[in-house]
Amino acid sequence: MRKGQEQWKTRSNKDEEDFSKEIKRSFAKFEENNPISTPSKDWFEKMVIEEKGAASRKWRKELLLFSGIATLILVLFFTTLTQIPVVFITLQGLTVLLVICYTLLQIQKHREKVQHGEY
Repeated sequence: MRKGQEQWKTRSNKDEEDFSKEIKRSFAKFEENNPISTPSKDWFEKMVIEEKGAASRKWRKELLLFSGIATLILVLFFTTLTQIPVVFITLQGLTVLLVICYTLLQIQKHREKVQHGEY
């Protein structure tokens, strides 16, 4: 029995060594076929400048859009408030009703989910 175990260990070690050599050879071949190069510092700096420019343009566009919408809402608000108070009061009432209805629907959906064990 002892001799068989020694032969098995010797064969196992040889298999492991062969496997290890094969992996190293494969990695070396892979590295030869796929060289890894680090881009230059100039390339990174160029990419950073381009990304900053794109982010700045996007920020300006969003800020302009926000300002335009806010101005439109304020103009409509003050025009309605000063020119047609009845319409203003009606819109305020409708807004309150819509918020209440929406809240009640969300509460109902939440209760249904809890009853069905989805949480």
